[in-house]
Amino acid sequence: MEPFTWLPAERYFHPLLDSIGAYQRYTYCLRAVCDAQRQKLLLSGDIEQNPGPIAVLQMNVSCLTPSKLATLMAQGADIIAIQETWKSSEQIASMHTGDYVLYAQSRIGKGGGVAVLVRKTLRSKRIPLTIPQHDTSLEVVVVQVALDQNRDLIVASAYMRPPPQVTQSFRRLVNCLPASSPLLLCGDFNMHHPQWEPFLESSPSEVVAEFLELCTDAGLTLVNTPG
Repeated sequence: MEPFTWLPAERYFHPLLDSIGAYQRYTYCLRAVCDAQRQKLLLSGDIEQNPGPIAVLQMNVSCLTPSKLATLMAQGADIIAIQETWKSSEQIASMHTGDYVLYAQSRIGKGGGVAVLVRKTLRSKRIPLTIPQHDTSLEVVVVQVALDQNRDLIVASAYMRPPPQVTQSFRRLVNCLPASSPLLLCGDFNMHHPQWEPFLESSPSEVVAEFLELCTDAGLTLVNTPG
């Protein structure tokens, strides 16, 4: 499994190409590197000493069943970002998560839902982010993961219902989180653009252009491998 590494000052986002992605296609670990400087993440304090780079896995599961959850956890990633759990809060709470802490946001009603799982050897906590009830476009859960005593990584798992909209809630998500911490924004945004779909035949919509501009202005860097 290829490790995920990042530079501490950087912020990244990783959109899925389609609403439902093939498991093999999206289980690779996210990777963002600088050719001149690759930094391995070393943890200290009361966390396991020098476990190596953090591995992150993302997937739109289109219904988080116990078997899918077990398969995801078996990949050995340190952090798992999930979209479209299709589970209520009660159903999420009853799931066996083994060596992981599960943070989830369920949709009120049918479908949707997002989650982040963090290995218990990493200290983590949820960052509250309130989405107004009238904003039915965005679903997100945000988690802060301690890298060491002085550094944190912020991980967000997001889902945008089709057709996607760049709402005020999404703007708050990318602009209001601490800029001093690395941010990994994993999401199924239901958007298409040549940056991650090089063979896209249609022109990107204005919404996609607005989305990319907002992410760029917030200092986010795309880590998808095109195609």
